[in-house]
Amino acid sequence: MDITSPGLGVRVLRLPQPSFPTARVTLTWLCPLRAGQAARSAIVPFLLARGDDFTALQRRLNRLYGARVSADVGRIGGMQALSLTLSSVHRRFALHGEDIEAEMTALLQSLTAEPVFTEEALAVEKRCLYERRLAEFNEKRVYARQRAEELLYGAVHPLGEAEEIGALTLADVCAAWERMQSTAQIQLLLQNVDALTLPFPAAALSARADTGTADTPPVFKKNTVSERMPVHQSKLVLGFGSPVRVGQPLTWPMRLMAMLWGGSPQSLLFMNVREKMSLCYYCLAAYDRHTGALLAECGVDEAQVDAAKAAVLHELACIQQGDFSDEDLENARRALCNAFAGVADAQADLAAFYVGQSLQKEILTPGQAAAAIEAVTRSEVIEAAGTVTHYVTYALLPDGTADADE
Repeated sequence: MDITSPGLGVRVLRLPQPSFPTARVTLTWLCPLRAGQAARSAIVPFLLARGDDFTALQRRLNRLYGARVSADVGRIGGMQALSLTLSSVHRRFALHGEDIEAEMTALLQSLTAEPVFTEEALAVEKRCLYERRLAEFNEKRVYARQRAEELLYGAVHPLGEAEEIGALTLADVCAAWERMQSTAQIQLLLQNVDALTLPFPAAALSARADTGTADTPPVFKKNTVSERMPVHQSKLVLGFGSPVRVGQPLTWPMRLMAMLWGGSPQSLLFMNVREKMSLCYYCLAAYDRHTGALLAECGVDEAQVDAAKAAVLHELACIQQGDFSDEDLENARRALCNAFAGVADAQADLAAFYVGQSLQKEILTPGQAAAAIEAVTRSEVIEAAGTVTHYVTYALLPDGTADADE
């Protein structure tokens, strides 16, 4: 892995991956995630991926051995990650010796240099973005998790709210693109690409404002909320907060603690709350290292909500008191290390792994991440667990009108 910084707020990661037959370029803009503004930026990468002329772009991709352009939007801490990805066959497989990387450079430049946003394209992408947001609302497990995050620290959805998407105008999109160009942090990930020219001029890099990579820690709030909707299975989400965030000494112990608590089928929540006590249909926990937030999620019958909550809190208390076996800890360690090992099996998974580190000063390989987990001690896991505080209880309950299985 080679890392360079060719301009203010810009980082380039080059990953040689000769075992893969494809080359991938992922360009990610990182912008502060603000309520009321998220949708304006979220739609931009999808518009960029269409090109100025959708039909002409598809012909160009077909000539490039069926290359693909895709877009994605996510959240990393308090930042909105807006990604544009181009993938193509590696140049060693080009039938006529074409310079694939030069073609990829030219294509990226054509998509990002001076894009033309039209009303027609905006209407199409607004509908797609709205349907994507609606699909998340209809998936009640996802909805419950998002509501708990909102209650816990005011998390803003990276796609924005449905009403924001519906109100988007061309002026909003153009203004968002201008902000991205001048202030966004940029990470360019090159996978199996030997020599690709940066898809933006040096003058643009030197003129950009450097916003740095600092991410303000969230303020956790206490909330207990119940909502009723047409569902059969209740969703219980408990929200927790910790001052332990990425880059701090206890970050790796906290990641292992979350795996021990509820991150795998061998975790305490799964084995005890789900299997032994039969209190829920699913039970898991996850840690967001960028915010310090932890969520414990359960699918339960309404009559078991209080019992499931008590059981989840009990398993956390057991870890805080050191009441878990060495076998439990090693199962969690193996599960997490295996997850890191599996990242390298697919280029898309590896890209997500590195994009997820966009705010970090030190970029680690999956092997280095696994080594960090291997070095975590039992006492560090207990210490990390001791920093966790329960703040939010959110329950999504049946309203009695559901007429079909979820």
